Amino acid sequence: MKIKIKLPRPESLGAFFRGALNGTVAFGKLLFRVFKWPVLIALPLLIFALAVWWSLISSLSGDVKKVPDLIDLLPAEAAERLAMRSLKLEVEEQRKYSDIYVEDRILSQSPAAGSRIKRGRTVRVALSAGFRQILVPNLLGMSLREATLVAKQKDFQVRRSLTAFSEEVPEGSVIAQTPQPSTPFITEFIDVLESRGPRPKLVMLPRLVGKPLLPVLDALRDQGLRVIVMRQGSTQDISGGDRFELRHYQIYRQSPEAGEFVTIPGSEELILRVRLSQ
Repeated sequence: MKIKIKLPRPESLGAFFRGALNGTVAFGKLLFRVFKWPVLIALPLLIFALAVWWSLISSLSGDVKKVPDLIDLLPAEAAERLAMRSLKLEVEEQRKYSDIYVEDRILSQSPAAGSRIKRGRTVRVALSAGFRQILVPNLLGMSLREATLVAKQKDFQVRRSLTAFSEEVPEGSVIAQTPQPSTPFITEFIDVLESRGPRPKLVMLPRLVGKPLLPVLDALRDQGLRVIVMRQGSTQDISGGDRFELRHYQIYRQSPEAGEFVTIPGSEELILRVRLSQ
């Protein structure tokens, strides 16, 4: 029994392939219309994923090295640690004060530890200059205003705690201070003792009536008394007048009177009434 197979004609086969091709193109256009926006969104994500993948592959290669932690190391130790990773060390000339790291230790680095850089690159570090020792300024003998300005220039603050009398230090000036001058910095505050000047003395006035003015005036001023001199029948103070003229006057009245007490130095005024000597 013979089986006959009937093959398609060549023109029918070409039409078949053309129809299949047209169908495939139409199907592709349909897919693009349906999935247009998902494709546009997914494409950048795919590019980003490829970039991350390439970076990861590059980091695993021998051209990229991880920067070690160099903080608190000596420069020689840091250079040795970098050399093991084919990296170089550069030390900045300018040192920085630090309250944490002792002198000659590394206190900062760039790039930071954990960063990835290419083989042969340089890591810059800054060294510690140690603890910054600030000395307390000497304010003794200065006026309170001057002491405040000097302390402020050195980042200190003056606190006036007490006052005291002093025979040597003028009123309003600094007698003592805490902390002491030139001691290392402990606190930003400086407590000062302000002078009130000499301690006032209670003095009983002698009888001055009938005495020549000029020697009495000199003696009273030497003791720190404030004296006003008025001529008879006048209210003008002549105590600062010509000394040659003053020696011709004689005291005929005083206020406060003899036997009364005044404080020296003080704010009280001794008034002397004078007239020309007879």
